Amino acid sequence: MLQLAPARAAGDTLWATPNPCDTSIDIHLALAINDSVTLTLVNSFGKIIKTFYNKTLIAAGDYTLHYNTDSLPNGIYFLSLNRKTYKRNIKMIKAKGTDVQEWTGDKTLMMVPTVCSGYYTFNRSDVTSVEVYNGQGQYLLKTNVDNQRVNLSALPMGLYYLRGMTRSGEQLPTISLLRSIE
Repeated sequence: MLQLAPARAAGDTLWATPNPCDTSIDIHLALAINDSVTLTLVNSFGKIIKTFYNKTLIAAGDYTLHYNTDSLPNGIYFLSLNRKTYKRNIKMIKAKGTDVQEWTGDKTLMMVPTVCSGYYTFNRSDVTSVEVYNGQGQYLLKTNVDNQRVNLSALPMGLYYLRGMTRSGEQLPTISLLRSIE
C-alpha cells in the first residue's frame, strides 16, 4: 500500500531505505519547490514496473512513499524522478531472503551516470571508443568517446552493455547502463 507523508521543506533529493530491500522499501523524496513530478520504478530491462506520480503537481516538502516489494522478483531496479529542471535516478536492489551487499571494489572502467537519458561520462581519459550491445548481448553499434563523454541519446529506453577500447587497443571489461526515460 502506498502512503504519502509530507514533512518539512528541503532541497531536491531522492533516496530509498533499506537498500537492498526484502519485503518493502521507503522511498524518500524532497522537493525544494512546487513542481510537476514523474516518479517511476523501472526494472533492469527498462520496463516501467510502477508509476508513483505521472506529471503530478506536488508541493515543496519531504515525502515518504512506503512500497510493498513482495510481488517483485529479486533483482536490480531503478527509481526515476523527473521534473522540468531536475532528473535523478537511483539504483534499488530487491533481495528477498538473501544477504546482498553492494560491491564497492576497484573497477577498471566506470561510467556515470549508469542511469541516464543521453550523455555518459567515463572515469578514464584513455577510452577512445565503445561498442554497444543490447540487453540480450547483440552488437548494436560502435561510437567514439569525445573528452571522456559519449552520447547515447539515440538509443531507446532499455538495458545496454558497453565495452570500452583504449588508445593502446586494450579492450576493457564490459559495463552495463540503463537508458532511462527522458
